[in-house]
Amino acid sequence: MARKLQIVNDTLRRRGGPITRLASTVNGPERDMLVVLRRKLAAQIDEGCGPAQLAALVRQFRDVDTQLRGLDLQAAQLAADVAEDGEDGDGSAAWDESAL
Repeated sequence: MARKLQIVNDTLRRRGGPITRLASTVNGPERDMLVVLRRKLAAQIDEGCGPAQLAALVRQFRDVDTQLRGLDLQAAQLAADVAEDGEDGDGSAAWDESAL
């Protein structure tokens, strides 16, 4: 007998549990996806695995963490530039109505 197909959305539950947060970040900001991926990698490392798998997981964890810290650094630098220069980060000066 054929299985009944269902539309997958955020409220649908698979195998009795919610859809993973990683799946829900597909259309979201890159930072959210990296945070969830870092947590999942950390959980896999904490569960324990063989030495070859551990080396690969640690390498992936460090790569994701580096990307995440880079995004945070860019955001902090952009915020500092905006506060310092009154610019919005794209090289153009902030809107000044008196210039008209």
